[in-house]
Amino acid sequence: GLIDNPYGLFKAFIKRPDFSEYTHIWVLDNFESNWFMITEMAIYPNVRFVKYGSDEYLRCLSISKYLINNCTFPPYFIKKDDQVYLNTWHGITMKKLGYSVPNSNMDLGNTIRNFLSADYHITANEYMTNVMLHDYKLDGLYNGTIIEEGQPRIDLGYAKRSYVLEKLKSYNINIEENKKIILYAPTWSGT
Repeated sequence: GLIDNPYGLFKAFIKRPDFSEYTHIWVLDNFESNWFMITEMAIYPNVRFVKYGSDEYLRCLSISKYLINNCTFPPYFIKKDDQVYLNTWHGITMKKLGYSVPNSNMDLGNTIRNFLSADYHITANEYMTNVMLHDYKLDGLYNGTIIEEGQPRIDLGYAKRSYVLEKLKSYNINIEENKKIILYAPTWSGT
């Protein structure tokens, strides 16, 4: 979907003068549940959507110059030498990850392969960098660049109040001007 750190980067990229020089391809699991974002992006002729796992997805994955992901690509994907892969991951962890999770060894292969394939990683801070390097045993193995610059998705939260109210109203959520808005967005419901 149009979510998380890739969406934060995209919203910043829209403001750049060279935005229209690129084709922006978003991968969606479900077009129906993302109708509101597809509608919002319809004003940009250089933004396209492909269904995850489709032939078009595979074609785009193999020919795109820049790849931005907030988790991992499928196990069958191998980055080409001329592709640039930015992994933004998706949070500041307060839970165990990687090899710190008991009995996780068999489940980590694709995640570690993705991390090692990425040319760049964006991490929120030094703490997250250290967690990633330690919990996935990447310290001394990862040859790319780690960029500790916060998280683009968090930057979206610093929007003007008028924008937030307008956006909520577009989803038929009306909030009185003088009421406080509190965002509660837990993201982890697993083990």
